[in-house]
Amino acid sequence: MDNTELASAKTVASLAKSILDSARKSFHRHCIILAGNQSWGHGSLQEIALRNSLGNLLIVATTPVAIPGSEQINPADAAQYLGREFEHVVMDFYDGIDPNALGALSGTVSGGGLLILLMPGLDNLRNFADPEQHRMAIWPHGAQQVGNRFLQRLQNIIAASNDVTLIQENRAPPEPIYAADFAHLEGYRDDDTCRTLDQQQAVEAIEHVVRGHRRRPLVITANRGRGAPAPRRRTGATRASASRSRGRWTRPSSRPTDAATGCSRCSPTIGR
Repeated sequence: MDNTELASAKTVASLAKSILDSARKSFHRHCIILAGNQSWGHGSLQEIALRNSLGNLLIVATTPVAIPGSEQINPADAAQYLGREFEHVVMDFYDGIDPNALGALSGTVSGGGLLILLMPGLDNLRNFADPEQHRMAIWPHGAQQVGNRFLQRLQNIIAASNDVTLIQENRAPPEPIYAADFAHLEGYRDDDTCRTLDQQQAVEAIEHVVRGHRRRPLVITANRGRGAPAPRRRTGATRASASRSRGRWTRPSSRPTDAATGCSRCSPTIGR
């Protein structure tokens, strides 16, 4: 069996299935990178979708990607989707690598879902003629003056990372991932209260403010997609009815957020 057969679309789809099964069992999000030419990347993605029934799928691309049932947006509209949740997100980098879109949408993947990145071959990524360079160029400078330092850094990070699954065209794919491989995740809890220890600590801190020092603000910080709204939902659901108190949500956009819909007794307030 040669390398081309090893990296076939069906082999990639089989590997993706093992990753997805493990991610769902551990409620852990995982990133798959498909690095190769565009036709191979799109073919592999279609095979993954066909064999794994990817539901609630968001595709971020400027060129249409034919995946039935998916929602597709332009990378320029990524910021409008902050606060939303998707089971899976696909980002097509063949038409340009937008760091802002990647940062905004990587956090919208729900637990047990996949973030799939389609991009040119990793070995030559730093020499990729990225169309995004034209957008970032400020007159009187052109795309060539923008440089490729971001692409170099992205290439180095991916090559050194053990936290993503890198599948390259004409290369032997990595070994399948199993649920036991996620056993090292600290603080994970498989119950109906809080998924992680830090979420439980946040709930206790919110309850302390409600019951005790009401005039002392509580500041909770978290990276995008780390489940920060979950403690607010759980606290609101379990304490609001008991105390008959009401809470308010604030957000920078008038668009409803998926994270806020879980707290039925909280009335949203639009503002900054």
